[in-house]
Amino acid sequence: MKKQTRKVVKLAFHWILVAYLAVYLLTGLGIIYWQQIEPVTLGLLGKANAMRIHDNMHIPFAILLVIHVYLGLIMKEKKSDHQ
Repeated sequence: MKKQTRKVVKLAFHWILVAYLAVYLLTGLGIIYWQQIEPVTLGLLGKANAMRIHDNMHIPFAILLVIHVYLGLIMKEKKSDHQ
């Protein structure tokens, strides 16, 4: 894989992980502060929806985190190979 392609893939996974964490935090807040979050999300994220989404995010989060760490290690190895 070319260096530029690896860099784009790594950056894409960084941003996917950031977006995923934002949704995870929002659903967590939707569970605790559902009275404030539900109107802000125009009724889309009530307490029941927030709980369902939040509970189903653990395994995909772990997978994204493993990929994120793996890509970081690959980029680090490639840097050390060239030095």
